[in-house]
Amino acid sequence: MPLTLRCLGYSLFVKTLPQSLVIGSANFGTKYGAKNSWISSDEVNRIIQDATERQNVFIETSSSYLGAEAIIGEVLKFRKYRNIILKVTPSAYSSEVAFMQSVESSLLKIGQSSVYAIMLHGVGESLGNSKTEVGIGIKNVLKSGMAEKVGLSCYDVSEVLASKTVFPEMSIFQLPENIIDQRKKNSKELKELSENGVIFQVRSIFLQGLLIGNSDTEICKASEFEKLRAEIDMLAAAHDIDTTELCLRYALSIGWASQFVMGFENFDQYSRNLRIFESNGSDILFEVSKGSDFIIDPRNWS
Repeated sequence: MPLTLRCLGYSLFVKTLPQSLVIGSANFGTKYGAKNSWISSDEVNRIIQDATERQNVFIETSSSYLGAEAIIGEVLKFRKYRNIILKVTPSAYSSEVAFMQSVESSLLKIGQSSVYAIMLHGVGESLGNSKTEVGIGIKNVLKSGMAEKVGLSCYDVSEVLASKTVFPEMSIFQLPENIIDQRKKNSKELKELSENGVIFQVRSIFLQGLLIGNSDTEICKASEFEKLRAEIDMLAAAHDIDTTELCLRYALSIGWASQFVMGFENFDQYSRNLRIFESNGSDILFEVSKGSDFIIDPRNWS
């Protein structure tokens, strides 16, 4: 059955897709993001143990997340767990051998022979003249059964379209989108690809946690950001929910998205977000001001 959502003043009928939560592991082994988010090994263990008992929960990791792969492998203790998404860093794009060595190294660290998906961690200039080599690597990963899907983590719709053209085997993509962005929500291209079976993940739902809770980071002190936070707080209060639920409800309303990437600082936070994720919410008109390009893209903050 189609799901009816009211967004920006319109009633939209969107295809109901199996929705999954993806646990981001960037803060497993080290501090991450604008808020220096970190999670203890005990809390990681509790989260992973719970995740392995659920079909609709995945874990995303990368060799660039210092220590995360080893921590995941230590918790799993070689138990077979396919719901993992590995990201291959640009340093492995130089050759087919480097690409495959990166994949094999990550699989070894997490103690698995195969995973749900392997994704390139960005393209852009880092891919350079290595498209042929990476293309061969992608084919080898699929042929060998190391992954069910291959794809790309990127920033823009244009990157999705260009990469899908160069690497037609790609069937899963990860993009940033949140309540103060909304630039991609009504993308006809993403909608069409989704309807044809391409999986889309959404990250930056909470903008590295800055859209919820308190922070003394410089970006939060900017007058534009303060105004945006005030609008979000008011909208959440009007619906008798907190900003965490509001931001997550927005993400869940995106018709082309079916997997949602979130990082957590403890097991309780994971459990609470999972409850929101699995519950039904009321219709919300997500009418808030849109952030500038500077505000919505963490690459601009350093």
